[in-house]
Amino acid sequence: ITILTGHEVTKILQDDGGAVVGVTAKNAMGERIFYANRGVIFGSGGYSHNPELMLRFQRGPHYGGCAVPTNTGDFIKLAGEIGAAIGNTAGAFRAQSMLEVYLKSPSGSSNVFYIPGDSVIEVNKYGKRVMDEKRNYTDRTMAHFVWDSVKAEWTNMLLFMIWDERTANLWQGYPPYPVKGEEPYYIIYGQTLGDLSIAIEKRLASLAEHTGGFSLAPEFLQNLQKSIASFNAYAQSGEDVEFGRGDTDYDREWTTFPPTLPGAQWPPAGKKNYTMYPFSDKGPYYAVILAAGTLDTSGGPLTDEHARVLDWRGRPIPGLYGAGNCIASPTANAYWGGAAAQ
Repeated sequence: ITILTGHEVTKILQDDGGAVVGVTAKNAMGERIFYANRGVIFGSGGYSHNPELMLRFQRGPHYGGCAVPTNTGDFIKLAGEIGAAIGNTAGAFRAQSMLEVYLKSPSGSSNVFYIPGDSVIEVNKYGKRVMDEKRNYTDRTMAHFVWDSVKAEWTNMLLFMIWDERTANLWQGYPPYPVKGEEPYYIIYGQTLGDLSIAIEKRLASLAEHTGGFSLAPEFLQNLQKSIASFNAYAQSGEDVEFGRGDTDYDREWTTFPPTLPGAQWPPAGKKNYTMYPFSDKGPYYAVILAAGTLDTSGGPLTDEHARVLDWRGRPIPGLYGAGNCIASPTANAYWGGAAAQ
């Protein structure tokens, strides 16, 4: 098979009977027609890098991810033009995204797939925890799409991952934690929780044009202190009564990694639940701003069990096939694990 890069498909070609027989594609040299012997298969990815489709289809604000920049949803338009049924357009496989990393490099990768460490939590604009921080990345990201119909706001549009010096030291170098001595632009610092809250508010103010003016609630610091006090109690008892952190094998064995610091003794002997450890009562403390991001979207033309693209009457369009993130995912919003998109 001859592999040609740098080509953009502009049209799906059909014969007089409606069967797909090839495509028109263009590159820097112009357009060419490619004819198919038996069929045309699209594996062109989702639409993560198409701002119009992201705004039109997705359930709430997204900021980046890790899809390649060419994933702009071309198959939705191309197949739609010849009568393909479209589905699951609000779907995506997701992971939280570092807001400032995305803003600096929109076409790069900004995801935080795991929340490493044990003295670390995520809170919203009100300073309250909203999830089990050790859950899988796609389900964890769904916490961002909480709509408050009374306040008319995306309450969790931005979340704040907060950790202490112990976690910063033990898990240094594992994203998003920097190696000791480095001070990346996306990390927010504070010697006390009060200092950290002020620093977060200032950072949000500098980003207001990108977030619709998203800001902390006046009670953020008070609730953050309460959230950490409650979390510390859960870490001591071994039971997270709010979100069940550490209750599942997944939490314990898949997303709670040993420290990256060589020679570190972990977990502490006799620890009842090693996914949690009490925050230090002394700073410094750290934070990073997280938003919803995608691995890629998972909506597009409908297919059957043979990967044949279907029309609006449920009939296969002869010669047209699709796979991966460019089609309506058969799993809908479920994410069964790595490579589920394939």
